[in-house]
Amino acid sequence: MAPTTGDPALVTGRFARRLGSLLRTRDLGPRATAVTLAVTTRVVLANAIAGALVAFFLTISEHVPAGEWPLTIGINVAFYGVSMVLLTIIAVIRGKHSFAPAWRFLDRDEPISDAERAAVLRQPGKMGFFPLPYWLAAAIFGVVIRIAYGATAGQVVASGVTLLVGGVVGATGGFLLGERALRPAFAIAMHGRAPPAQPSLGIGTRLVLAWVLGSGLPLGLIGVSPFLVRDANLGVTWAVLTLAVIGVVSGFAITVYAARSISRPLAGVREALSYVGKGDLEIDVVVDDGGELGHLQAQVNEMVAGLRERERVEDLFGRHVGIDVARRALAEGAELGGHLQQVSVLFVDIRGSTELARRRSAHEVVELLNRFFATVVRCSDAEGGWLDKFEGDGAMCVFGAPIPRPDHVDRALRTARSLAADLALLRTGEPDLDAGIGVASGAAVVGHVGTEARLEYTVIGDPVNTAARLTVAAKERDGRALASATAVDGASPAEAACWRPAGGVDLKGLDPGLAVWEPVPAPTPTPAPA
Repeated sequence: MAPTTGDPALVTGRFARRLGSLLRTRDLGPRATAVTLAVTTRVVLANAIAGALVAFFLTISEHVPAGEWPLTIGINVAFYGVSMVLLTIIAVIRGKHSFAPAWRFLDRDEPISDAERAAVLRQPGKMGFFPLPYWLAAAIFGVVIRIAYGATAGQVVASGVTLLVGGVVGATGGFLLGERALRPAFAIAMHGRAPPAQPSLGIGTRLVLAWVLGSGLPLGLIGVSPFLVRDANLGVTWAVLTLAVIGVVSGFAITVYAARSISRPLAGVREALSYVGKGDLEIDVVVDDGGELGHLQAQVNEMVAGLRERERVEDLFGRHVGIDVARRALAEGAELGGHLQQVSVLFVDIRGSTELARRRSAHEVVELLNRFFATVVRCSDAEGGWLDKFEGDGAMCVFGAPIPRPDHVDRALRTARSLAADLALLRTGEPDLDAGIGVASGAAVVGHVGTEARLEYTVIGDPVNTAARLTVAAKERDGRALASATAVDGASPAEAACWRPAGGVDLKGLDPGLAVWEPVPAPTPTPAPA
């Protein structure tokens, strides 16, 4: 079963529904609202985590007497909570105008344009840059407040640097969360096509950002802690220990998160290729990545589409020239020229076809011919024969070409006997389906004839002429099948035993008194004694 695209309604819950009510407008459909809500909530989540880390680090960097710690922590928590509520409301209101336009295509019946598709893939980047102005304003405000209250230069630097680092954490987290969460919507936007150039969504960018967020920033803060934390003993120890724990936990979590964002698309590609290896060409990989992985997913789809087209061409080509000829031409090409090859040829031709066309309507004639040819094809295919061509009311089957077969004579003779028997059964219900069968064997020219613009793979030579002439005499025989002596002489003893001499025939273009053989009649069942 082919992978499918998920619904873009990515978040649920009471809080999400309340935020969604702020996002809804008359010109924004339910799907666009759902995705805009998903984007906004992930921006809020990433920056809430960053704000908590900033509040913690600014708290431990203060020189607070032991008895005032509860009050200081309470004030910071209250300030952080109020700030987050206000900033969340602002983010939701602003997000409606910043993110919603990119998702309006989800509620339209019209196909998405290339410009809209590129705008959709820029959304994770916008999610990252979205909160940076607030963090920059917070850093400036924090520095001004510190200076106004007479803080030392170290405290001023600690405040500004910590708030800027928080902005980096919020921006990086928003990017990573958004890129992963929006993949179902990316799949709808790209609809199996390769994404446009979006270097910001590359694997390298994700891995670098994951390292910055999970390891780089915690290690950097650990390095500057001795210079920023006021308490030279317990404060530095707790700051370094806490940041180390945060670095280990966040580094592991973010590395796993980044690894899954790469491994899951690759797993989908691997699964699709396994289906292709089993011959299932109806598989389609969902293109839900805007970077190199998206190009890989799209290229797999292009490859499968090419294989489907090749299979379709092979099928159509094979119906016209035979599947073996079609496969050989697709694999080796088709060039004018031929070579001598030992083959056996079977011709079959309807008796009285001209009179049949006069007595029957065109529709009835075509229906009868189709029943006749269906029988010929079935018998020929059963022995690995190649149906070279239909010739009006007759057909020519070749054994031993294009695929050489050492037992081609046996195959042709067995086909003649089974075809004669099947046509005899057809004649019991439709007397007009009467035909003669001729078989001959020998060396013939096998190859492509015609011109470079229009060529045909065929067999030319004495076996073809002889088999075609023998159908004339076969129509007058009870068994309706004749084989040349050269064919029976080249058969195995078991198959030769199924044929008997039938005298000689004089036919146009053949030697007078040509010796021919006919099938041995099947024994008549003896009735059981009473």
